Amino acid sequence: MKLTTKKLDQQQLKALCDVLAHTSQGLTKSELKLLLGQCNIFTVDDGSARTQMGYVIGLNKRDWLYNCLVTEINMNHSFDKIYSF
Repeated sequence: MKLTTKKLDQQQLKALCDVLAHTSQGLTKSELKLLLGQCNIFTVDDGSARTQMGYVIGLNKRDWLYNCLVTEINMNHSFDKIYSF
C-alpha cells in the first residue's frame, strides 16, 4: 500500500491564497481570521499600524494569508492544518 504525502508547492499555495483572498469575490479578512482560528493556524502580523502620524498600510489579504499558511507549515513541518483550512 502506497502512502501519499499531502503537499503543496509554492505556486499552488499562492494560487489558493489568490482565490480565497480575492479582492472582490474572496473572503474578507475577518472571515479569514475566523477560519484560521478555527483550524488553530496562527495569524501573523500584517504590518498595519496606527501611529500619531497616521495609519501605516500593511500587507494585502493575499500576501497576509500566504504568510500565515507558510508560517504554519514552517512551524509544524506539516500540511495537515492547511488542508483542514
